[in-house]
Amino acid sequence: METNMRRISYGDNITIRTSPAEDANLLKLADAARAAGVHYPNRSGIIRAALNMAVQEVETFIRHLPPA
Repeated sequence: METNMRRISYGDNITIRTSPAEDANLLKLADAARAAGVHYPNRSGIIRAALNMAVQEVETFIRHLPPA
């Protein structure tokens, strides 16, 4: 793990630790976001977009679960 991790806070309850090694993944996500018509000018915006996409996927998964 990289020793020069950076912290990016999102809201009150989520903190993401990123490292320079993750830059390539963030760039891929930025390209995907731009292809979908979303324009985020900075790194924290890209991470915010990733969190929003992850939340949407979890919500979709939960909606398709059978009743308990």
